[in-house]
Amino acid sequence: MKKLSFNQLINMVRYHRFERVTARNSKNGTPYYVFFCDKLDGEAREKLLSYGNVELGRAVSQYAPEQKKAVVFVYDKNIKGV
Repeated sequence: MKKLSFNQLINMVRYHRFERVTARNSKNGTPYYVFFCDKLDGEAREKLLSYGNVELGRAVSQYAPEQKKAVVFVYDKNIKGV
């Protein structure tokens, strides 16, 4: 499967911040980036999920649960079909 690059991502979504995660307990120990984004529409979600190194999630604030952000996990390697 094809991999999503940073340049492709910034053309698809608007993000507010990102973090680099290198935890050993991630999928197969593969480092990844976490991007906190604006709400994703159906077309953007579908396009992002077509890449082999992307997973989607949602972040909710502990003290303000009405504040929700879409989260895009971009792994260094393909994680789908492994």
